[in-house]
Amino acid sequence: MNDETVNENVDQAEVFPENFEATMVPCPNCKETVPTSLYCLKCGYPLYMFRQAEAGIDVVLPPDEGSLSHMQAISKNLMNSISMKLWSVEQLKEGILEEDQFKRLFEDYQARSVQCIGKRKVLLARYSREQVAMARDLEPVENALKEAKVKLRELEMRRSIGDLIEGEYEAKGPARKWEIRNYEDDISKRKGEMTFLEDITRVIPAMEIEKAKDNVEEANISLDEMLREGKIGPETATKVKVSLNETRTFLDNFK
Repeated sequence: MNDETVNENVDQAEVFPENFEATMVPCPNCKETVPTSLYCLKCGYPLYMFRQAEAGIDVVLPPDEGSLSHMQAISKNLMNSISMKLWSVEQLKEGILEEDQFKRLFEDYQARSVQCIGKRKVLLARYSREQVAMARDLEPVENALKEAKVKLRELEMRRSIGDLIEGEYEAKGPARKWEIRNYEDDISKRKGEMTFLEDITRVIPAMEIEKAKDNVEEANISLDEMLREGKIGPETATKVKVSLNETRTFLDNFK
């Protein structure tokens, strides 16, 4: 018995009731005219989403990446501020800046750093809440994917033993496969977003962070030398060292 064989044990009336008349609709994806159903019988497109949109019902769309780009911008701005603070120490050491000029520059970039850290904390708190929600929302999608795969395997098994009516696989198979691809894409996107939240060093390369740590240590050594040589006053040196040590602690915990 081949795949096209109609199983005589299947009650045709159960599948196509008497006096059944299908409403035909155009599929917005493949442009074919097909019977009204949850999915297009030709290409598997989710017709129910199209009908919801036409009826003015909100259709859930994938989340945009605007907030992630915002985190990237803030983190980059923060690292730039740190780099400029360290640069100003180097300029003072080389005698290019006077102490008053140095203090103004250093304080400006310190204020910018503090502002970026504050914004970043707000975003991280929000990301933390989003991550909990993502993990919670991911489970039903994974379960739906498992169920869709089981249904497709069942359909293929029934086809292999001739347990389907003519055209049943062609009607249901594409929809099942589209459903599986859709779930897999959704899961992949969700997991990618969760990974981003777990490993924020994807925003700033780990190598750049390690280099900044080394530069902080060098800046501290330079401050000690300048203090001994009288190039910088004790009060200024103390304030700058406190700031640099805070920067080092932040970089150690940057994730």
